[in-house]
Amino acid sequence: MKHPKFKYRDENRAVHTIMLHPIIEKIGFVEPDEVYKSELSYLGGCMLPVITENGMLLTKPECLIAALDMELHSIDVRVIEGANEHVLLRLINLDNRHIYRGSKKALYEVIKLLQNHLWNDKQGRAWYDELPGNNINEKIGALVGYSPSTISNIKFIGDKNITYLEKVDNPDSDMNLAQAKVLAEKEEKLNKRKPNYSGVLIGSTDGNAGGESNPGSNPETEEPQGGKTPEVGGKQGEKTPKKRKTCKKPSEPKLIVKDKLLSFKVGFGDSGEYSLSETEGTQCMQHNGKPVGDVIIQEADENNIEEELRFIILNTEGDWSFHVTATRLTNILKQKEVESNNE
Repeated sequence: MKHPKFKYRDENRAVHTIMLHPIIEKIGFVEPDEVYKSELSYLGGCMLPVITENGMLLTKPECLIAALDMELHSIDVRVIEGANEHVLLRLINLDNRHIYRGSKKALYEVIKLLQNHLWNDKQGRAWYDELPGNNINEKIGALVGYSPSTISNIKFIGDKNITYLEKVDNPDSDMNLAQAKVLAEKEEKLNKRKPNYSGVLIGSTDGNAGGESNPGSNPETEEPQGGKTPEVGGKQGEKTPKKRKTCKKPSEPKLIVKDKLLSFKVGFGDSGEYSLSETEGTQCMQHNGKPVGDVIIQEADENNIEEELRFIILNTEGDWSFHVTATRLTNILKQKEVESNNE
């Protein structure tokens, strides 16, 4: 790993000259409580926040907030010299890893920030190659301390509707990450669904389908284009009655037979055996006979037992998922039944 050239120096800096770095303001931080302030006052300068030469605070924002609340004139800080934005981002991320455990919304903000940097910055791309993992979710997961599947779920939910992550963070809400992902997927499907327009205008109470074509005119006296009244049946002034369009009776919708996933067992080589079971009304995933977590099962809206059944098994903690797809399963079984009867 190539280390950039920068250094630190310790100094005492006036509190009013220090400002939070915009990245810290964006992802948030844990506010200091009264106990923290009291202990910090007793212990003195036990922790040195790192700031840039122009006074942008990069680490330990709670120290600055506590100093402001205690009306301190100055605090001891560590100034970083010669560091570029790449170094500052790494320093901020290292110091704030603990807060991602407490806020899924903050985690989403830093995931997007790191993803953009790792993909689009020259030094970020070099950092990407140094990090463990084979894809962006694995590499960001190594930085923030979460599994790749959790990183993927957080990005998906936040991109679709960040209010779901806020509900997960809300202590008064019982929504977990898996439930938030289900809601985000349903919202995505709803937004992609095309309107089912029939193309038939609905007649109004005055017999004019879709409203008046020429508002303010009298349909009994209005002349057609050209100012002449057509002759109908040898009599002038009489109008040909318009034929009403009849709406075709909608065909009966085809009955789609669905089914639910109750249990399964599948074995792999080195990966072992996976199974789904239900105990006292709670569904659980097992690996090699040992429980690995309670799950909820999300069923695809377009599931059709005659064509394809798709399910996503989501861990209630939101850190992994298991996908099950059965294609034309019923037809295959029927074919086998016919073949066996013909033998």
